[in-house]
Amino acid sequence: MIIKQHEAVCGVLSAVNRIIKHYLAGSIVFSFPAHCFLWVTLTNYSSLSATYFTMISAMTLFFLLSSFGAYLFAAHVNTTAHKTLDVVWKIDLSSLPDKGLKMIDIFTTKLSGSTIGYDIYGLFTLQKSNILVLFGTILTYFIVAVQFKPDGTGEKCLEMLKNITSC
Repeated sequence: MIIKQHEAVCGVLSAVNRIIKHYLAGSIVFSFPAHCFLWVTLTNYSSLSATYFTMISAMTLFFLLSSFGAYLFAAHVNTTAHKTLDVVWKIDLSSLPDKGLKMIDIFTTKLSGSTIGYDIYGLFTLQKSNILVLFGTILTYFIVAVQFKPDGTGEKCLEMLKNITSC
């Protein structure tokens, strides 16, 4: 019964993944440069007006919460899907016939072999470790942006951004 339930849940997950993988891929591809741009802008806070700084801070927070919220949900799905393996390990195998043992062996191999969850076009499945890598990369970019802040208070960069946006 647990095998059939798990197969049904995996079927639903696969159907949802066909739709949500586009959002997750777009979120990673497009929000990462947005995070980096916003972090660089925030590092030049001394030349920003209070309103502009508040707006940029709110946008940064919104991007972080929305993208990482989706990533955390995907990681939770991955963790929950693999919890079935803990239940299977608790089964008393001494009372099962050979056919039952073979089914459980195949099921445990399937659970422990492939990663279950939302995948990004087959490249990788979102797990907690992937979220840590994404967050670490953005944090590293922020640290580099702070260290390589332009000379002065950043007016040159902001002036360039204002010229680009006014075109």
